[in-house]
Parts: sequence; C-alpha cells; structure tokens
Amino acid sequence: MKRKLKEKLQFYTIVFLTITAVLCIMEVKDDILTYVMKNERIYDAEIIIDAGHGGPDGGAVSSNGVAEADINLSISDKTRLTAAFLGIRADMTRRDRNSLDYKPDDTIRQNKMNDLKARVKIGEGNRNADFVSIHLNKFSDPRYFGAQVFHRNDAASILLAQNIQGALYQINDKNTRSFKQIPNDNYIFERIPNTGVIVECGFLSNAEEELLLQNDAYQLKLAMLVIGGYTNYKYNR
Repeated sequence: MKRKLKEKLQFYTIVFLTITAVLCIMEVKDDILTYVMKNERIYDAEIIIDAGHGGPDGGAVSSNGVAEADINLSISDKTRLTAAFLGIRADMTRRDRNSLDYKPDDTIRQNKMNDLKARVKIGEGNRNADFVSIHLNKFSDPRYFGAQVFHRNDAASILLAQNIQGALYQINDKNTRSFKQIPNDNYIFERIPNTGVIVECGFLSNAEEELLLQNDAYQLKLAMLVIGGYTNYKYNR
C-alpha cells in the first residue's frame, strides 16, 4: 500500500513539474496565466471530462491494434489533473477502463446504452459544468491527421470549440482542421443540458499521429492545450 502511494505521489509530482515546465515555453501559458491571475471567474469554472468509450466498447482501433478507449482515458486524466492544478473544478465520467453502469447479464448493445445514459445523467446532474468529451479519430486514408473539435449547436458551445481548436493548433501548425457542429444523431449531445464539445485528439489511422497519441508527454500537451482553450473561453466570454 505504501509503495503504491509513493509511486502515485511521484507520478503527480512529475506531472506537476512537467506542467510548470511546459507552461514556461508554450504560448498557451498566456491564456492560462491570464485567467488564473486576473479573472475571478475561476471560482465559477467547472468542467466534466468525458473519456469516450470503455469496457467492451474500445472505440476506434488502429491497424496495429491500438484501441482508442485507453488513450482517451489517459488524456482525460491528464486534462483533469491540469484543470485541478489550476484550481478549476473538474470531474470525469469514466475513471477506469470499464464502461459506465455495466451489467454482466445485459447484452453488449444494452451495456452500450447503459453507458450512454449514465454519461447523460452525469451531465444532467451538473448543468452548470462544461462538458468536454475526449475521443480519437480514424479514417480509411492514412494521410489525414490533426486534432479537431466538434460542438453542440448553441452559442456557448461554438465559442468553447473555437477556443479549444485555436489552442490545439499549437501542437501542430500544419493542422488546417476547423471546428464543426456535432452531427444530430449523437445520443449524448442531443440530451445533455451542458455547454459541450467533442475533442478528437488525432487520427489512429495516421502512423505518425498513432505513435504520438501513445506518448505521455504528447498526451499532456494535448491536455494542457484543451485546458488552455477552455480558460481562454471562460476569460473572454
């Protein structure tokens, strides 16, 4: 038990030191530090970080067998840590590899629906929080790359998507993707009452991005940029 606690503390220390170091060299520091130092609305900031997929639903899978769900969880946890480090209240819909509200006697289809309903319930339970869902992309053509943000069709969600997308350009200045509206058939975003976006952090179908997405340092940069965009949205709203 003591060994596990020590390892956990060492991990958090490394994460915090890494955040501090990256803040000193990345442009996103301006968004975050301005928000923290000058904006009293930090006390109103609250975010639900939704790690997409989980359990029997692994999400997209690369040609090398790399599944989306575990990477989503890792990026989401780093996003939560970054938010918490800055004093922003943050919670996660999924904290481990399992799906939500899993019932062993239910079919895969039923458990998929159980999971979706549980995520909606979390959003409904905290209407004032902003809902940020972390996912990865995949396409038949391996040339495609780049993070992209999708939003609900309301003014606040559009503004949130614009700010996070703008921040994410800093991780790859060749990324020309722009934020777009979430398709109308998305179960969660049709039902949650929250300001909400989906952050597609990159393409598992692109060999270079597939490797990057498995890298802890790259995941942390993604997490910081998501929170950098989020704080800029809160500051300028």
